[in-house]
This record gives sequence, structure tokens and C-alpha cells, in this order.
Amino acid sequence: MPAQILSPSIALSTIGVYATLAYAGAQRTREFAMRIALGAQPRDVWRLVVREALLLVLGGTAVGGFAAMWAAAS
Repeated sequence: MPAQILSPSIALSTIGVYATLAYAGAQRTREFAMRIALGAQPRDVWRLVVREALLLVLGGTAVGGFAAMWAAAS
């Protein structure tokens, strides 16, 4: 039973994270182009995007984990 609930939950959260990160990246396309035009290496822009994505994912995981523990305790 838990696997039947867990699998769709993980799939939906993965789709949500992807959509959020894709939207954030699309909003900053001009910024990335400007950074590259001013001399930044594409590798540097890629690192910036990955670092910010990791912060969002880890922050959401931490908040969700604490919320789940709080909900399970009450």
C-alpha cells in the first residue's frame, strides 16, 4: 500500500521541481547571455544554475522533511 502512494507522490514532486527550475532558468536567459557576453565561461554559468537549483531542492527537502515529521508526531 505505501508504494502505491509513494510512487505517484515522488513523480509529482519531481515534475514540480523540474517545472520550477525550468521556469527560473527561462526567466534568466538574458542574464546568462549577458554574463557570457561579458566574459564568463559557460561552465561558470552552468555552476551558478546548478548551485541555485541545489539550494532550492535542499531547502524544499528540509522544509518538507520537518513538516512530515511534525505531521507524523501529531
